[in-house]
Amino acid sequence: MIGVVGLDALGQTIKDGCHRPEQTAALLGQALEHRITEEDIARICTDEEGLKKDVGKRPFWIVLNKADDEEIRRRGEEIRKRITERCPGQWVEVTSLMKMGADEICQIFMKR
Repeated sequence: MIGVVGLDALGQTIKDGCHRPEQTAALLGQALEHRITEEDIARICTDEEGLKKDVGKRPFWIVLNKADDEEIRRRGEEIRKRITERCPGQWVEVTSLMKMGADEICQIFMKR
């Protein structure tokens, strides 16, 4: 299973930047107007009620996409670090479909 997060959500409100904003707000214990941080995304990615919901023991990969400039890529790497500190061995890839293209991203997955 693959969980994908768009890094363009960073700095947006939960209401504007999240799929199922009410559920995300409840998971994070925040209001819909809360601005999304690196910590929020790391928590969404690692919580059993977040991206990992219903994954069980199946292989699970996390893609932090839309790292389209150096600042967003740096923030994506910080999120990756937080995720792997909580879940050692968790596969996390920071990508930019716009810069890399679908073929290159598919090659990353095929190597796993």
